[in-house]
Formats: sequence, structure tokens, C-alpha cells
Amino acid sequence: MIPLRLVIDTNVIVSAALKPDGLQRTVLLLAITRPASLYVTEAILAEYKEVLARPELRIRKGLRQQLLQLIKSHSQLVRVASPLKIAADPGDDKFVECADAACVRKDRASANKFLLLSILNYHIKANRLRSIVTSFVEQHITRPDNLWGEIAKFSREEWMAKFHEYKLHRYLKAHERVWRIATDIVNQYEGNALKILTGASVEEIYKRLDKLRVGEQISHMVVGALCDTKWIDGAGADVKADRHLKRVIGRVFRGAPTIAADTAQLTRTMEPNNPWLLDKPLFDIGQQRCHPKKPTCNECYTQRHKQLRIA
Repeated sequence: MIPLRLVIDTNVIVSAALKPDGLQRTVLLLAITRPASLYVTEAILAEYKEVLARPELRIRKGLRQQLLQLIKSHSQLVRVASPLKIAADPGDDKFVECADAACVRKDRASANKFLLLSILNYHIKANRLRSIVTSFVEQHITRPDNLWGEIAKFSREEWMAKFHEYKLHRYLKAHERVWRIATDIVNQYEGNALKILTGASVEEIYKRLDKLRVGEQISHMVVGALCDTKWIDGAGADVKADRHLKRVIGRVFRGAPTIAADTAQLTRTMEPNNPWLLDKPLFDIGQQRCHPKKPTCNECYTQRHKQLRIA
């Protein structure tokens, strides 16, 4: 049998609770039975819990608890590396994000594409970047498993001349950086990003990325995502201290946006075992609440911190 990877919408869970003999209950039982795998995120579990508890559904508390425990015990909890905004109903994005995280494959072509996405991931929205890289690979790369080799075959001058055609990034320097890293990957790792991202400790992968000069903050994001998706075993990756995180952490603890090193140190204090766990929650606050101008502080749960001040 094919080992299916499944994400289940909340209405199926509700129907499974309301109709013990219905098709939806059968779907849920199949999803938690090998060789299938059910995938969830914290956001999905929270929605399951909230909807099942709605008074109008009249689902007994004991049944709700039993159903939620069954799902938690027989599902794979994944963490979303980057938020998506592609569903017609924004409330459905969490399910698309979960499916995307569940489908991460551990092969050479996937590793190559992941690393290309990572090194371009600054000053550009995640959804836009995914579309750009996917189009580039589909239109210009003959063999995705040889992505870096096909980039490195160009001379520097030839590659730079492709800036407007490939449109990988708005900055010319970012375009050049892709070529430089590609040549290093070919020379040091035979063009195989899988040899960079797997088969080593967190510390060793940091060293490999540092040698490739991908940048400190990109390295944090790469290692954190690898831990999230179980490509490597480990924890302890620092947050990617982008402008959103520096603004949120700085305002909470310092009263004004702070620098990357300070952000990393403060998040290590907040979550010593794995600071990376704070990356997405803090990013979401910065993007949705803690705006550079006119932050919606009354809607932000960090208000409970007494040190909070807004510059």
C-alpha cells in the first residue's frame, strides 16, 4: 500500500464526533492507521479543540477529550517553517501549511531546492519566493537534482547577464550570491545539497553553512527548518533575527527595536532548550500586530509583560 500523508479539515473531525457510523469517522480511523500518517500543527489542534467545544454542536466533553487525545496520540505534529497565504479562505491556510510541511522529501532534488529558497529568503515574501524558485526550476533547470551544477556551468559574467531573465531576486547582489554558492557547492559537495544538510550534528551543519558563507541569519533559519522537518535530530537553533523579530523583542525588553545579537540572546533566555520554537510566533506578532508604526498593542498577548514599552 502507498503510505498516504493526510491532513484532515475540521468539519471532518466534527462529523466524526457527531456520526459514529458515518463516513467521516471511517476517514479519521484510516488516517491514524498505518501505513497512512495523519499530520497536524498546533494551530490545527487548537481549531479542532475550539470547534468541537461549541455549544451548538452539543458534543459531550468526554467524547471531545477522547477524540482529541486519539488524534494527538496517533498523528505527526509538524511545525510550519514559513507561513502561506494562498487559500481562498484565509482560515484554511493552516491546513495548506501543514500539508506543505508534511510533504517535505529527503532527496537530492528537494534539498537543492530548499537550499536555494533559503539563501534567497530575505527582503521578499515567502509566497512570492516559492513561486519564483518553482518557476525558475521548472523553466530553466533540466535536472533539479543537478540544480547547482547547472547554475555553476555559467561563468560569472554569463550568470550576471541572466539577472533580468531569471528574476530570482530584486537585488543584483543576491543573484550573484546564488552563483557563488553554487560553485562552492559543486566544488565542495559535488553539487549535492543533501550532503550539506544531513548526516551531521547541528553544530557541524552550522559549520558547513558558514563555510559556504550563506549568512548567520539564513543559517539559523536553515537549521531550524531541518530540525522541524526531522531532516536532522537536534534542537537549539537560534531564531532568524529579521526586522520583525528585532522589533518585537526589542519593544518587549528594551522599549525599542534591538539588534540581531541582542535578539538571539534574549530568545535564548526565553527558551534555552530550543530558541527556534519562538521564531514563527514572534514573526507572526511582528507581521500582524507589532507594526513599525501604529502597532495594535491591545491585541498583542505580550502586553502581559510589565517591561513592554513602545518607542
